[in-house]
Amino acid sequence: MIFLRAIPFSFSILWRYAIVLPVLIIALFFFGIVAIIPVLIIMLASPLAGILVAAACGAAAGVVPIMVGMRVGLQAKEVRPRNTYLGLMLPAIGYGFFEAFCALIILVGGVAAFVLTTPLTPADFAAIDPDNTDAVIGLLFQSSPILTFAVGLIGGGLIIALHAALLMPMAGAAVGADPSGRQHTPFHGFGRGFFSLFFLVLISQIGALLVVPIVTLLSIPLGIAERLTQNLEQVGNLDSFNDFATFGTEGLIFAGLCVFFYLFFFSLQCAGGALIYMRYKDAALEEENAYAKAVEAELSDIQPTAEDLDVMALVRQRMQNKDS
Repeated sequence: MIFLRAIPFSFSILWRYAIVLPVLIIALFFFGIVAIIPVLIIMLASPLAGILVAAACGAAAGVVPIMVGMRVGLQAKEVRPRNTYLGLMLPAIGYGFFEAFCALIILVGGVAAFVLTTPLTPADFAAIDPDNTDAVIGLLFQSSPILTFAVGLIGGGLIIALHAALLMPMAGAAVGADPSGRQHTPFHGFGRGFFSLFFLVLISQIGALLVVPIVTLLSIPLGIAERLTQNLEQVGNLDSFNDFATFGTEGLIFAGLCVFFYLFFFSLQCAGGALIYMRYKDAALEEENAYAKAVEAELSDIQPTAEDLDVMALVRQRMQNKDS
């Protein structure tokens, strides 16, 4: 079962991912700097096109880490990539933009549901500060608690389902090849292994949101919770690096555990995508071997081997030809 196999396999991805993570962060930083130049040039010609390009680049920055995770996972399964890390960028932009566009459609549908069934208007949504999450949630629940819960549950479920359906194609793009060995085909394998991947992505997303509470609970038996609380009360607002430095060793342990659990939950979905890819890769290999055996058997029936020839019959036939 993919779901159960993904848990131990995620640790195999985690330590490999931890090695490439510093390089990945630096690469994404430089990618953001480089992307600014064409975005500004395009905006001078067409502001709308510039916004779309900027959105695509931003979406790619969110997809690249997942593709890198699946790439190192497939390499752990002895799959040799046919592309370079730089070659990940173009498919990452495509898949990232597609996922962001679909999420925007889901968001618009949710807003439309409130506009059509509640007294809220588009102007009410426009007047809300999007950075003030409490104000947004408060307005929605005040308008219709049931609708807010339903839209949040359905919308979030659809976004997670879309991401789960895209993991298999993104795994192929991560190594530049389909499971059959051909060059990667866009959206090839879309939706394969959906149910297993859906639950893995769901657990991954929920787990990532609960990393800090989980580490906080773990810090109690580790004996660092009380010290961290005292330092936090002493510092107050964390406004500078020196404020973080006051937490000392306990703070490093807390931060390290947060990074570990976040990478673990992140690696779960990468492990699921890699395992689904390997399932279809193994199936394609078995099909290829079966076809080769069938062709070999057919050729052996058409072309008899030397052992199948009757030597005495050939001699008698030659003697008859001489007599005639």
